[in-house]
Amino acid sequence: MRILQRKSLKTSVISTLLLSICCLVLTAGNVSGAERGEYDAKYFPGSVCRDTSGLYQEAAVYTDMGYVINTQPNKRLSVVCPILRDNVANRLGAGGIGIYYADNHPQEDIVCRVRSRRLSGRSYDHSSSIRSSGTGSDTLWIGNAVITRPNDSYIYLDCTIPASTEEGDSAIKSISVIEHKS
Repeated sequence: MRILQRKSLKTSVISTLLLSICCLVLTAGNVSGAERGEYDAKYFPGSVCRDTSGLYQEAAVYTDMGYVINTQPNKRLSVVCPILRDNVANRLGAGGIGIYYADNHPQEDIVCRVRSRRLSGRSYDHSSSIRSSGTGSDTLWIGNAVITRPNDSYIYLDCTIPASTEEGDSAIKSISVIEHKS
C-alpha cells in the first residue's frame, strides 16, 4: 500500500533534518514561556481526527504512526479533530494550533479552520480557513484561534484532506496546541 509520497532517501533525510531544526528552534523559543507558566503545549496524533465525510472506512486510514490518511482517489476526506483545553476560562480558546501534514495532491490543498461551539452545540465562532500550498510536508499554524465563551464552549479543527493521487496519499500527521494560562 502506498502511504505517502514516494521520495528519494536523500530528500526524506533532508526534510526530516529541516523539520527537526525548525522544531528545535520553536521549542527553544517556547521553553522560556512554558517555564514561566505563561502557557502550556499539548501534542496529539492525527489519528484523533474523525471522518465526517460519510466515506468512513473506505477512505480514512488510521496508521500505527498516528496519522489519518485519505486513501480514496477522487474523494476529499472531511475530518474533525478535538482540541483539549485546560483553561476553559480563557476566552482566546487556544494561543495557537499547528497542523503537521503531508499534502501529495498537485491541485488540491489540505484546508482547516478552528471552530468553537457552545455546549448546546450552537456555533459560537470560527477562524478563517488556512490551506497548504503545493505538495510536501509542512505545518499550518493558526494563532489565537477563536473566541470562546468562558466555561461554556469547546473548540475543534474542521479539515479536509485531498484525494489520493499517483504521487501518494495526503494525511494529517499531528496537531499541536499552545494554550495561554491566563
